Amino acid sequence: MSDFENSIPPQPEPGARGNPPRPPKITARALEDDPEWRGSIIDEIEKRLARYPQARVERNSCSIRCLRSHSDGFVVSLRVKETVKGDRYSVFYGPSCLEFSSRSAAVTAFGYGLSNACRLKEYSRRGRAYRWVTEIQRFQNDWMLVWDFMPWSTAALKFWSRPTIRHLQNGLIDLCDDELSSAA
Repeated sequence: MSDFENSIPPQPEPGARGNPPRPPKITARALEDDPEWRGSIIDEIEKRLARYPQARVERNSCSIRCLRSHSDGFVVSLRVKETVKGDRYSVFYGPSCLEFSSRSAAVTAFGYGLSNACRLKEYSRRGRAYRWVTEIQRFQNDWMLVWDFMPWSTAALKFWSRPTIRHLQNGLIDLCDDELSSAA
């Protein structure tokens, strides 16, 4: 062995021989970043939704859905698809969908769909919905279009009749809440 190799003392593992283990990292939402969260995005979302007792959640091994809590709400769901390049996440607001490769972006989009700063504008003709526009609130009463979803199968659905527009909003998470903003 050279003198250089002998000059670097071995580093003990955390928790070994009286060295205290490192405390868990606290994230922006005051939730511990524990190892189980790295295993499943579905477990992570379910754990975050546990703070909201009025949230009705359905889950299986590859998806999670938060059901609407009132008639003017919409279902928010997330599906995980394993690919060769890594996991892909599909976040659904009603029938409209966005794809993500980033886990944190998918979790944020899922939570944002449950908030009071996101709404779904549903267009229907003669009682049949055919178009969904997702909007986010920039300022009070100022909504910005994020994405627009209209399946080709319904594009020409009774175009001669006047559309009915409904604004669907969950409001489960209040982004104006002082407790939530102080945790950020």
